[in-house]
Amino acid sequence: MSFSISMFLACFKISESFSLPVSSQIQKLIRAFLANFGHKMVMMFQLCQVMVMISFSSSITLLASQLHPGEVEALTQIGKTVNEDGQLSLKFVDRCQSGSVVETEPTSAGNNSTIGCNCSITDDNYCHINYFLLKDYGLPGRLPPELANLTYVQKIDFTRNYLYGTIPVEWASMKNLSFISLTANRLSGNIPGHMGSFTALTYLYGLNLL
Repeated sequence: MSFSISMFLACFKISESFSLPVSSQIQKLIRAFLANFGHKMVMMFQLCQVMVMISFSSSITLLASQLHPGEVEALTQIGKTVNEDGQLSLKFVDRCQSGSVVETEPTSAGNNSTIGCNCSITDDNYCHINYFLLKDYGLPGRLPPELANLTYVQKIDFTRNYLYGTIPVEWASMKNLSFISLTANRLSGNIPGHMGSFTALTYLYGLNLL
């Protein structure tokens, strides 16, 4: 039997698995051919079917772990803002890994990164970041206003870095934000007047302005 006929028959089996439309007349002809050809060919098709289903399942799992594109872009901008001098190449992967975290590079024994993510917050088929912790990185830049684009974040922790400035007014739009820790940074200025606009904020640590 030629390769093309084998592929055609395999596609028929796959179409049955996914309920793809095949005319009843063609189905009868192919089933008759399979009956005449023998048991070995049927086993080959069954193996092909299993392989396709495994591949399909893996693709669905990969899609289900994808971060929202807007949040991927926000992570890129945050990495630039907190590292203005470019000495630390801070990078984030674009999907939610096992354990519900977004991996951060670089990592070492001295720093603590937990970018938490949740794939069931919404029904939009994307995962969303809900915790943002970058501790002990020695980050020399500013507090990133771009964090406001991570609208599902509940907790922000930049403990023990060298970030300067004050809490961005943009953070006040984060309706789920309940925890902020900025202990041991280089914040300056007065207590921001927009702090009263944080509707869900319960804990605020380290606002020791210079």
